[in-house]
Amino acid sequence: MAGGVFAIDTTINIGSKLTLSIIITCIVAASSGHLFGYDIGISAGLVSSLAASKVTTMFGRRNVIIIGGIIFLVGGAINGGSENIAMLILGRVLLGLGVGFTNQAAPLYLSEIAPPKWRGALSTSFPFFLGVGIIVAGCINYGTAKHTWGWRLSLGLAVVPAIVMTIGAFLITDTPISLVERGKVELAKKPYAKLEDPPLILNLSYKNLLS
Repeated sequence: MAGGVFAIDTTINIGSKLTLSIIITCIVAASSGHLFGYDIGISAGLVSSLAASKVTTMFGRRNVIIIGGIIFLVGGAINGGSENIAMLILGRVLLGLGVGFTNQAAPLYLSEIAPPKWRGALSTSFPFFLGVGIIVAGCINYGTAKHTWGWRLSLGLAVVPAIVMTIGAFLITDTPISLVERGKVELAKKPYAKLEDPPLILNLSYKNLLS
């Protein structure tokens, strides 16, 4: 697996064929939208990361998704266990930073990893998860509104999608474009390894990455 930590087969087919590997990879990346949607549903304001674009280029799309998920996880945990206003503010800042990173990296990741034929459809999975996050947050808010501890549960449950997305991000590979940008040229070739017509597609696609 390119860039992962578990010994599982995550080879990506970046041709025109839609494979199970592509679908799972895109779902994991798009689930970042759930964090965004949940964050909006709980509280409209968020703190975005102004450096997200530069960081995404430096460290890679997948790694930034992981970083954003961890930051969001910590922010949700702090908010859920808040004992004072300072902790609430700190939690909100971390949630905003986490959303800022994932909101920058995930759509870019989807557009680069999806096969050209399916790129539009798979890219819309991010706003789909965003909508799901808003709906889930609204339902949780409604269900806990009558309880004095409701706010704590609403804020604390933000860790659930963050955990799922972060773990999933460890299992997927980074995009070839991102790997080439960071000088990992040989590693960038691996996602092309199982294409049906390697000589033709590999040469054309790899030249485009290096240009």
